[in-house]
Amino acid sequence: MKMKSRIMGALLVVGTLYAQSEVDLRLKKEQLEADIRKIDRNIISTDSLTTLESKRFEAKKSRQVETIAQKKSELDTLSDQLRDIQVQIGREGFKQSRFKMKTENLNSQLGATALAISKKAAEVASLVESGLPWDLESRVSRVRALKRDLEVGTATAEEGTSRLSAMVSAEIKFNDEVVLNERSITRNNGELVNVQMLRMGNVWMVYMDATGQMYGRLIKKTSDQGPGYVWVEDLDFNQRKAVREAIEIKMAKRAPELILLPLSLSVSPQEVK
Repeated sequence: MKMKSRIMGALLVVGTLYAQSEVDLRLKKEQLEADIRKIDRNIISTDSLTTLESKRFEAKKSRQVETIAQKKSELDTLSDQLRDIQVQIGREGFKQSRFKMKTENLNSQLGATALAISKKAAEVASLVESGLPWDLESRVSRVRALKRDLEVGTATAEEGTSRLSAMVSAEIKFNDEVVLNERSITRNNGELVNVQMLRMGNVWMVYMDATGQMYGRLIKKTSDQGPGYVWVEDLDFNQRKAVREAIEIKMAKRAPELILLPLSLSVSPQEVK
């Protein structure tokens, strides 16, 4: 009996050991399977990251290709603009050369000597005196002062040419500009009034007083004392309307528009005997 008990005990111990070993093996198996699943997940995750990175790389590469194409297009545009600028510079250089040539010819014509320039100054003074009496005294005195300086030798030919050229340029501007000033004038009846005086170049002068009741236009007059100018103040309705509209446009009180002047307000100086 004792022997049988021992054998049973040994078998029980062996069975227990086998059972424990089976449990351990099962646990190891499960652990291995878990590790394998983890590795599989890591592989899938790595593949996903690799695919994502590949897509990002392709997108970045595509953007770089587009950027390069855009920069190339901009470079081509800048090259075209540069060629256009070079062409324009060439044209401007040609224009400046022509202008310089004309200026040199003009300076040569104005006078190689002080005497020639003095004669030109006299001609300019005569032209100024025959024009509208707008700041006439100061304009004429500048030209006559130059003529006097050249004649007495206080101005060189070079200085005379420069001063005369400036005066001619000023007179050209005078002929082209439209000017509106507030001035005091003496009307034909001797009344002194403040008016808005409008001058169009060297051909037309009109005025309107502050009340819009008194108007006048300047016409050329020839008398026994020689040519001169006189105010005509008996303007009809259309003439007063034309003067008022022209002054209001210059004062920015009216939108710019084409004003049809009556024939009696022609810009050609009218001579009256």
